[in-house]
Amino acid sequence: LGYDGSAPLLDPMCGSGTIAIEGALIAAGIAPGHTRTFSCEAWPSLDAGAAGRARAAVARPPQAARAAIVASDRDAGAVEATQANAARAGVADRIAVAKHAFSALEAPPQPGLLLSNPPYGARVKGGADLRNLYAQFGNVARKSLVGWRVALVSADRALEAQTRLPFEDVLEFSNGGISVRLIAATVA
Repeated sequence: LGYDGSAPLLDPMCGSGTIAIEGALIAAGIAPGHTRTFSCEAWPSLDAGAAGRARAAVARPPQAARAAIVASDRDAGAVEATQANAARAGVADRIAVAKHAFSALEAPPQPGLLLSNPPYGARVKGGADLRNLYAQFGNVARKSLVGWRVALVSADRALEAQTRLPFEDVLEFSNGGISVRLIAATVA
């Protein structure tokens, strides 16, 4: 999708905040995994200083914020989890987190990327509620996100169709053992 932090990023169904946090790290120019250790670092055949040199090669001061990153969810527990996870990742000051339904979305005026992993009924059945959620998603997108790139993680083409957005497949992968696709569309 080419996200680089120069345009706003929204995740209106943020759950634990993974998308917003990863977006904030990308926007800040912070290397993935910069604070964790990797099992290969304990290999006897690895030069003892190699991991340190690799970390030093990608270490650089965080870049200043260039565009808004907004995470929201209607669930208070999800909002709290996002705030706690963002603080642990060191990017809490780079993400605006709010509790509200997707229908109350207020997008920044500059077009950007809405990327989300909404419920798709694979773990918990949603029936008509999920069909309504996806239909409402499409309605809000067409009203408030003209010119925006919208991308979703999806496991159900029937739910996608409820949005009436011209999604195209971008990538197929497994999410928690569930076969999913990243789909994207530009809202006209």
